[in-house]
Amino acid sequence: MGFRRNEKGALLRISGGPDRWLDPTLEDYDIETMVATNRIVLDPAIHHGKPVIRGTRVPVTTVVGSLAGGMTFEEIQREYDLSVDDIRAALRFVAELAEQKSFHPLPVA
Repeated sequence: MGFRRNEKGALLRISGGPDRWLDPTLEDYDIETMVATNRIVLDPAIHHGKPVIRGTRVPVTTVVGSLAGGMTFEEIQREYDLSVDDIRAALRFVAELAEQKSFHPLPVA
């Protein structure tokens, strides 16, 4: 996998499939082009390009996994020094990702 910048300066990931945008400065999120919200950043220099909360190194998966594990918003705020809006942005990111992807059951023998 490699990276390059397009004519607008946005970072593109090149991975055998179509290029995916990784521009963390845009306000809107579109999973098909991998544009993050203003609270979620996709930066190859941070956690190998995995989505993190802006201004931190806290992965979105850590936030969502903590909620799934039973932590409250307040506990996550204290543990990772995040705001409620950061936590909601992580949930929105994952929800939109799940909404955009196709899932197919494995064949049963």
